[in-house]
Amino acid sequence: MVALLLCLATTLCVVRAQQTEKMIDSLSAIHNFGTIAEERGTVSHSFTLRNVSDQPMVILRVNTDCGCTTPTYDRTAVAPGDSIPIQITYNPLNRPGSFVKYTRVYTSVDPSRPVKLTIKGNVATLGRQTPTNALYQQEIGALQVSNLFLDFPLQPAGEENTIRLMLNNPTGQPLEVSLDTVPSFLSTSISRATLAAYEPEEIFLKAHNDGSIAPGIHKGWIGITVHTQDGESDLSGGVMVRLVMPPSFVKGAPTPRADLKTYQRLTDLTPEDQVYEGTVALKNDGEAPMQLYSVESNTVFLTILDYPKTIAPGASADIRYQLKLEGVDRSRRALKANFDLLLNDPNAPLRNVLIVVPKR
Repeated sequence: MVALLLCLATTLCVVRAQQTEKMIDSLSAIHNFGTIAEERGTVSHSFTLRNVSDQPMVILRVNTDCGCTTPTYDRTAVAPGDSIPIQITYNPLNRPGSFVKYTRVYTSVDPSRPVKLTIKGNVATLGRQTPTNALYQQEIGALQVSNLFLDFPLQPAGEENTIRLMLNNPTGQPLEVSLDTVPSFLSTSISRATLAAYEPEEIFLKAHNDGSIAPGIHKGWIGITVHTQDGESDLSGGVMVRLVMPPSFVKGAPTPRADLKTYQRLTDLTPEDQVYEGTVALKNDGEAPMQLYSVESNTVFLTILDYPKTIAPGASADIRYQLKLEGVDRSRRALKANFDLLLNDPNAPLRNVLIVVPKR
């Protein structure tokens, strides 16, 4: 039986595993540099890896996720019970703002399961304030949040799909933050955290891939609360998130094939029209019934009125939509509206239709 023990150079952390336990998930270390002065050059931190197995351990390789991060370590064998330092150096030059960087250490004890080391901090540039605002789209009180809207990539069938949300505390005081509302189609790496002064935090959002989420375009709200002190009211905000979950496809099985024009320029819209209703034709040129799981507008003044749920092979049907143009300025340029549809055509399950409203 083999096991590893990872600890910070200044903190002793013992981890022992049973025969069936997944040890690597609990072996991690995080170091927060706090605020780093860009003009002072590189900063380093030394982690310590201890061999608590019953055989010699060798570091096979160390991978970083950025050229700004450099590992330094010894390739000699480490006897059982002995330790080896791994120094991680970060170069802040031309990298203003907050950062979170990962280093993965692969050893001979278990080559398939790396030990993950994390460094984080905030780079301040000489002569001006730390320019983190460009990295963050909203603020909830003092808390900086990277996004107003997050969109998962098209979910691969049965595979992991993960995106990130960045939080940052730009103040000299700790901030307590919680995620109070999370959509049912995802899980988060943390639900509550206390951010130290000038500390960023990276939250991983993972879509469920166990078959529990039905095919469709799913949207939800991540509610974020900043817990204040001294009896003041808590501050709330959040981020909208979208997940496109396609159906599973069986190789070699008959499939539908969508015949769809994804560009429509309106030529029958008059300058006086405030409301316009139109259609987009969809034909199934395949050998199996076509299923439409979701049709979602991405434009404020575009509403989807109706769409077919199933189209038989060889048949056609219309997607009906409405444009509400009252108060919309059409005098300067043509307007664009678009919507997404998700169907069971394996060639391209997610389609986008663009509708152009001519200049008035």
